[in-house]
Amino acid sequence: DTNLGIFVLGLLLGYLYYETESLSICILLHFIYNLIILTMPFYLFFKQTGDITFSPFHYVSALFIIQVVLYHSAEMIFIKSE
Repeated sequence: DTNLGIFVLGLLLGYLYYETESLSICILLHFIYNLIILTMPFYLFFKQTGDITFSPFHYVSALFIIQVVLYHSAEMIFIKSE
């Protein structure tokens, strides 16, 4: 499970680097991925104790939307010149 996720992330980041020739975007998205992985246990802990009222679907959806927005913002900043 985890290895497959890391493999897919590597493929996506490799493709992104190939398309943009920008390492900055790849670093940013890798950072966001790590942030999600590191914060998920805290979310699950607080969800278990009842301190969080939203579902894991909302949590993951919000992080995905943030990642997409940051990707497109970074793409506009670091887009390769043709």
